Amino acid sequence: MMKRKFGMLGLLFLSLTFGACQDSNENEIIEPEPQPPVAMGKDTTLESPDGGLKVEISTEGNITYTVSHNGVTVVNASPVSMTLDDGQTWGKGSTFIGSTKESVNTTIDSPFYIRKSVNDIYNELTLHFSEEFRIVFRAYNEGMAYHFESERKKNFKVLSEEVDFSFPSSFTMTAALSPGATDTWQKNANNSYENFYQYDIKEISGGCQLAMLPLMVKCEGKILCIAEANVKNYPSMFIRKMPGNHLAGYQQERVRSAYRDGSYKWPSEWYKYIASCEGSMTFPWRILMVMDKESQLLDNDMIYKLAPARSKLFDTSWIKPGMSTWDWMTAYSLDGVGTPGIHLENYIYHINFAKEMGIPYITIDAGSINMWENDFSYDSCLKDVIEQARKSNIGVWVWMEAAFFSDVLEKAGNSTFEYIFRRLSNDGIKGIKIDFFERSDQEYIDLQWKIAEMAAKYKLLLNLHSSPVPHGLHRAYPNILAYEAVKGQEHLKYEGGRNGDWITYDVTFPFLRGMAGPTDYTAGLMRNASHSKWTVNHDRPISKGTRCRQIADYIIFFSGLGTLADNITTYEKEKECARFLASIPTVWDETKVLTSKLGEYISIARQNGKDWFVGALNNRTDSRSLTLDLSFLDSGTYEAEIFKDGDNANTDATSYKRELITISDSRQLSIEMKNGGGFAARIYKK
Repeated sequence: MMKRKFGMLGLLFLSLTFGACQDSNENEIIEPEPQPPVAMGKDTTLESPDGGLKVEISTEGNITYTVSHNGVTVVNASPVSMTLDDGQTWGKGSTFIGSTKESVNTTIDSPFYIRKSVNDIYNELTLHFSEEFRIVFRAYNEGMAYHFESERKKNFKVLSEEVDFSFPSSFTMTAALSPGATDTWQKNANNSYENFYQYDIKEISGGCQLAMLPLMVKCEGKILCIAEANVKNYPSMFIRKMPGNHLAGYQQERVRSAYRDGSYKWPSEWYKYIASCEGSMTFPWRILMVMDKESQLLDNDMIYKLAPARSKLFDTSWIKPGMSTWDWMTAYSLDGVGTPGIHLENYIYHINFAKEMGIPYITIDAGSINMWENDFSYDSCLKDVIEQARKSNIGVWVWMEAAFFSDVLEKAGNSTFEYIFRRLSNDGIKGIKIDFFERSDQEYIDLQWKIAEMAAKYKLLLNLHSSPVPHGLHRAYPNILAYEAVKGQEHLKYEGGRNGDWITYDVTFPFLRGMAGPTDYTAGLMRNASHSKWTVNHDRPISKGTRCRQIADYIIFFSGLGTLADNITTYEKEKECARFLASIPTVWDETKVLTSKLGEYISIARQNGKDWFVGALNNRTDSRSLTLDLSFLDSGTYEAEIFKDGDNANTDATSYKRELITISDSRQLSIEMKNGGGFAARIYKK
């Protein structure tokens, strides 16, 4: 990495600092280069490395920032401030004392991501204030970000943070909104991020509804995306629509008391501040991505770049991403085998199937572990299942509740909390699916960090369900293979799935929710129907869209844990599809975004080793033909195993064709998808 650094203190000339230091993870080396003397006034401009994006920052009076992209203003002067419990408001009337600038060009090692390395190139400006805080701005080619940093020695409370986006003209927004069923902002911030998107809206009309991040804004002919990263010891941010052309951040107040309601732990009373903070700490990054095309959302790594780095002491050798069988979706039952429920006979069948197909894991959902206040016990057969799985080199995931871990910390303390993880690990469990977070306040954000840290210490993998949208925690703790925070296919078990438009949702959320982190969507259903022909089937759920769509989902939707949602005995009847599903990797060496348009269609190519996998999805309006540009392939002859919609897939969604083809020298691949259709391919060198 080349990291150029210079300082500007008030109107003093530049002072140069020479030396080198090592980053905690990516082995970054600081190598300053001489710069001409620079004087610093109360206004300054920070540019992206390519010069296309400019952030104009004013420190006179109230701190504001303005953003332009290739000469087009996309954000007017917008205030930045944070109000504390001692009466100070950082960013309003604060005393500016100087600044430092850096230019960074480095590479982040990302072995459990959509590409094995990420180029991290940006210019940075840090503003220093006498009130013991800093504000750091970064300009990337693909967007900008800023955050506060505290230099205090004593602890303090944050009453509110002013996050404002003032757009220069009217705009539209595409976002998933909170349910809006309650009359307070606090309660609407308690949700699992399992909501459909609303498209090109100008207002949020549902009372105290909140927009969830990441979200897209169209303004001045540009595509903007608001997001956040590195949320630690702080609540997640939502967005409120303000009068005029404004969006503003909202963070839930810190929870004062909460009550158990079955598997959930709901807040009932809040403090009048959003966070209780340590003296010296960094706050979340506020991100604004800026681009010309929606498809660029699929290839934006800013959240990952701004996430906390993995410690260089973190041993990742034990982390094994991969597929898992799962029987909750199909009512813990097999066709013609055993008795429905958590029984040894059933899971021996899962183990044998997983071994045959090269699947590394099985997941046993709710009921495998009995939890009470400070301890837990296993279902009667679970230890036998773990032992049988161990003999076949298959790992076992179990299901637990977030509220259980919260209760343990609250009532028994850290030693008992650690005992839980140590015991799970010692008993041979490989992963924990932790469900029903449903909260984004400071306490529950901290709970995720504590769970991730302790699970990593005892070499346990994690799949976090009903969780907040990822903020980059999986970069610091790559034992987190997946999060839910998506309206996945489990909803299709119920009558409520009848009117839901999953087909359009599937070609929307990868652009927004997908950029935030790995997504456990639970695809792979072999019973398929069009939206109009879909019927509810609780024990054997039916997907919306074609069979090939279910296969392509595993290529389009990134997740370190690929959960196979259908019945094992069904996969045995559909061996051709099942074998291809089992062959799809869950982490990637490289990703290429092909032709894609939010809400309409999406196509992506991903590389693992020498093979490329190509996936495509279509919405439900019309059949669609696409020409995919495969010019990224090296020289030589390539063949492909493809799964495409059958000729009559518009009427029989289970219809598909498997073919072996040769990729033409032109590196152009023409595909056709039916209504709600899909396409999947494995491309390999001959």
